Amino acid sequence: MDLLTEVDFQLPPTLWGTWQPGRGRGTARLESEPDGQACWVLCPSPNPDRPLTFLPRSGHWHRRIWTFPPGQTGFGPVPLPRLSVDSPNFPTLLAFTRHLTGALPPAVRRGWPAGPVAVDPGQAVSGEVNLSACLRTAMEIWNGSGRVTWFREADSPAQGVRLVFLPERTLHPPLTLQLTRVDTDGAPLRMKLTVGNNYQGVRDSVYVVRGFVHELAHVLLLWGHSPDRNHVLWERGPPLVGTPSQDERKAALLVRGLAGNLDLSGDRSGQSRWSQ
Repeated sequence: MDLLTEVDFQLPPTLWGTWQPGRGRGTARLESEPDGQACWVLCPSPNPDRPLTFLPRSGHWHRRIWTFPPGQTGFGPVPLPRLSVDSPNFPTLLAFTRHLTGALPPAVRRGWPAGPVAVDPGQAVSGEVNLSACLRTAMEIWNGSGRVTWFREADSPAQGVRLVFLPERTLHPPLTLQLTRVDTDGAPLRMKLTVGNNYQGVRDSVYVVRGFVHELAHVLLLWGHSPDRNHVLWERGPPLVGTPSQDERKAALLVRGLAGNLDLSGDRSGQSRWSQ
């Protein structure tokens, strides 16, 4: 089973062992449903009156403790991988992803409804800078790995991102992204990417592309910023790099592969539901 294809996260059926007080040990496997969600299948059947602890057989996965809600016998959502990142600022991929998604409002689900995000680049030109062409280049950079198509071009999409150019205004910052509409479940439907007349010379194009790569990371619901200058989401100024790091690609995949209503920030007590 391959839930996160770009970075080859595999869930073999016998990866997890389970333990339950008074019941001994059993085995568990994850099965993927047709809608992309996943559920646990256990043997022997667990006792719903006691918490169940999932114990990974290697150190690469986060342990999970599950308490059955009244009358519920199913399981979900999927477990979170304990994977390393290149940045020295974060201990694990989960910590990095939490950092980048923490700024999202609680009511917003962590994922677009389905498929690549539609983007309308329009026909925007500022001085010698073709803004629409720069946005297409930024989309190609995100799609460039060839393993995941994150964005597709579409004219006036009912669901997706629209570029808005304000030729009479100089903006600070020069690029802004706004979530303008969600569906009844809180999943994003529309975003507006606004750019002013800040860019005029042909040499500005490289900085426009970097800025759009940065904003497209936000489109993928990596809503925060990073203290790592090697990330396109660097927090202290315009991005110094022109392509997303593997850390950022992994984080985007993790967000897309999880249940949309999973709270990565932790429960109300401030303690995460997933052990570190």
